[in-house]
Amino acid sequence: MNSAVRPEPVLRPKGMGRHSLDVVRNARVYMDGPTVVVRRRSGKERRYPVGGEGIRSAVFYPPPDADDSTAKNRSLRWGTLVFEGAEGRHLLQIPLADWLPEAGIVSTAQLTPEACLVRTGAKQLVELLGIPLELSRQPWSQSVSSAYGRGRRDVAAHRELPIWHSWVRGIGTLVWLLALLFPSLLLGDQDRWGIALASAALLVVVLVDPILRGVTHLRSRGGEYSLRTATVVPPPRVGATRRFCRTAGVRVLPADVVLTNGFGGERRIARDGVGSVARLVRLTHAGTGEPLGLELRDGTGQARALLPWHWWFSGPDGGERWLALTSALKVPHVEEKLKSRAADAAESWHRSLEFSADVLQMSPTADAKEARRQTSWYGGTLRDGTWMLAPVFAVLTLVVALAGDGGASVWLTGACVAATLVVVLWTTLGHWFLGRFTLDVPAVKEAG
Repeated sequence: MNSAVRPEPVLRPKGMGRHSLDVVRNARVYMDGPTVVVRRRSGKERRYPVGGEGIRSAVFYPPPDADDSTAKNRSLRWGTLVFEGAEGRHLLQIPLADWLPEAGIVSTAQLTPEACLVRTGAKQLVELLGIPLELSRQPWSQSVSSAYGRGRRDVAAHRELPIWHSWVRGIGTLVWLLALLFPSLLLGDQDRWGIALASAALLVVVLVDPILRGVTHLRSRGGEYSLRTATVVPPPRVGATRRFCRTAGVRVLPADVVLTNGFGGERRIARDGVGSVARLVRLTHAGTGEPLGLELRDGTGQARALLPWHWWFSGPDGGERWLALTSALKVPHVEEKLKSRAADAAESWHRSLEFSADVLQMSPTADAKEARRQTSWYGGTLRDGTWMLAPVFAVLTLVVALAGDGGASVWLTGACVAATLVVVLWTTLGHWFLGRFTLDVPAVKEAG
């Protein structure tokens, strides 16, 4: 979906997990003539014309103070770019943390708000629009949003899960509770069907999850991967798992460099414009010359990604993978000695680097349980107790139904309860068995 190459600057979303790939692959902010275009995860676009009754200026607000009510919102930790209309009315708010691909890897101590404004491409976008950009000294706060947010305003932010998913789950849970405890409130003199309604509502609560995963999968598909010029994947070797070798990868597309970690999370870096991949730097041990890592840097010399050399380019066929990457990117590649004391330790050479966390994400994990938790739907995405509570509530509902007068409502309740158990157990146990016996196992057997 939406695989067309657009002129830079284009704002790309923060890296997200495997169940939110529709955001990473579809959501964008870019300029189409004298118009700012915001494309959502669904592919739908909203346009904001520049001039007249549309956008007239932009203001960048620093992150909120620690004592402000908005300080806990991590989307605001690098500040907010606001496009304003007449009389300073907010038309579009862009929290920069949601548009920094490496937002989950670097910290605010490593990247200043002003540098983030440049790295995301937001500053260049404003300059090309030809509108004034004010760097406000006043931090972003709820009072700022309320004072200048009269009328309709949009926020270009990303949720891990779409809002309709939360609404369906919330309403379904409420209907289940009311139908179970106060059936006459919902059904009047037909309250004997209350238990059946409760079981159907509980089924909807768990059924919305596979529906969302299906929608995400369809939105994340498209023809862009048929356009790829190169794909580099980690080779099977001692210490790597099948999950890591089958999931992780670096793909070079016409407009993006796509980095996928071992858990299926994905982020994208531009191939052109400010902040794009402009140089490959092979980091080597200052004493032995042994390659340690590969940094992807932009035109200003700032790192955008860091790959551990051992897991990606070492071994007998490492030269072929290195050649495939350099040939596809067509950018200079140099060697740089890493003089940090940490470089003497095989496991900690990266700790002094800005993208140290990237090394961990782009390496296989030795903890199989953590890998299954990170990639599971209930443990890694929802992060709640649905997998345990839904079966308990379903059985409770069935017990209440069996204690009643019987009839068709009991059969309907039983069918809904059975479907609920199948959905939850299939999602939970299917993922566990796949990981335990197929994915979270060594990619190659150790000799002896």
